Amino acid sequence: MAGPCLIAILASLTPDHPVVPVEEQWISVGAGLQNLLLAALSLDLHAKPLSGKRMRSRALRDAFHLSADKHLAAFVVLGRHTGPRTKRPRRRAEEILQTWSSA
Repeated sequence: MAGPCLIAILASLTPDHPVVPVEEQWISVGAGLQNLLLAALSLDLHAKPLSGKRMRSRALRDAFHLSADKHLAAFVVLGRHTGPRTKRPRRRAEEILQTWSSA
């Protein structure tokens, strides 16, 4: 997906925060990202988050001048889609569901 707008989602965490543990800080980053995606949808825009191992690369960390407590959580590609929709086959539920047990 290529779009005219690329947004970097940066997280500034405080590991020794007296009230908010770092896990809750990460949850807040995720909630903020979800709100951005919902806002884009409400404006009839397409948005796609991009993340993964590449977010921790030295090159990207250096490009954003990130200190140890700062993190590049994701990029969001944002734009309008004007072409035809791509038809993708939908997998059957049996192909993707699993039964888990703790036995």
